[in-house]
Amino acid sequence: MSVNRNENIIKVVRGDNGIGPVRYEFPGLLSLAGGGGGGASGAPFYGGAGGGGSTVVSASLSITPQITYVTFVGAGGEGGAWTGGTAGNGGIDGTESSWEAYTNNYDTPVTMSVEGGQAGLWAASTPLNGGNSGTGSVIGPTTENYPGFTGGITKIGTIGGQPATATGGGAGSFENGEDGEANFQKAGDGGDGVLITSAIIGGAQLAGGGGGGSGADTANTGGSGNDGGGDGGDNQGAAGGNATLLSAGGGGGGATDTIAGDGGSGANGFAHLRFVGKIGTQLGEFDITVTNATVAYDAGANTTDILFGIGVGTFRYTAPYPYVPKP
Repeated sequence: MSVNRNENIIKVVRGDNGIGPVRYEFPGLLSLAGGGGGGASGAPFYGGAGGGGSTVVSASLSITPQITYVTFVGAGGEGGAWTGGTAGNGGIDGTESSWEAYTNNYDTPVTMSVEGGQAGLWAASTPLNGGNSGTGSVIGPTTENYPGFTGGITKIGTIGGQPATATGGGAGSFENGEDGEANFQKAGDGGDGVLITSAIIGGAQLAGGGGGGSGADTANTGGSGNDGGGDGGDNQGAAGGNATLLSAGGGGGGATDTIAGDGGSGANGFAHLRFVGKIGTQLGEFDITVTNATVAYDAGANTTDILFGIGVGTFRYTAPYPYVPKP
């Protein structure tokens, strides 16, 4: 299996197959992402940084019969809560997602995994940068690692003798988060996500967007969350927005000189499988069972989409294998 952070780049899970008995594999496109990271809360004079969306990785794989594939889909991280003090609280990272498969020779396990988006954080009463988008890896006959994108930089200083910040946006699954502006007038936007296509989510949807950084008392504007990431709270102490699309990060909480808002929560991760054909037990159909998943068939395109919910899910394709035709 090979994966790439940009789902438009696709490689194939294949073993070395010589000429032998009739085989029943068929191709499918798997897209996988962890939960989005939560945004940090604000604190008086200081906004909170945005949470990162999870990296989204995709791979073309050969679906083989008589194998139970197991997936785990991670949940989004909660936003940080302001508790009334002079410092803020960081959000919670999104949870990792994974897919367990095999090579075509059925003798080598292959694990595809993706970290959740990282949260916007605080340390020592100082707001830190926006959350990163996490990393991905494939562990099998060889190991491949894929870096994530980086959260935007938070600018910290003073204006007119008062503290000022312009917090960074969370990284998306397609690009880095935007930095806060040096003049402290605007917090950073979240990074962009990548396109996922599925009948279950209403067609095409951008997934894994970053959450926006937030405004503070001396920063006029909170950052926008892109592609489902939560918007950063404004400079009236508003809470950061919760993520609305798959695997996106939450927005940072805004602040005045006396109050602050909580950070927004990240969205849940996903595992999505698409293939040409229909599930069923009739001629030309695939005898497939799944757990913890939603299934949709598009008759016009003759494609099946399977979207797994958070937690453990399974996929099993049943066919007579090995099968040697009569002479």
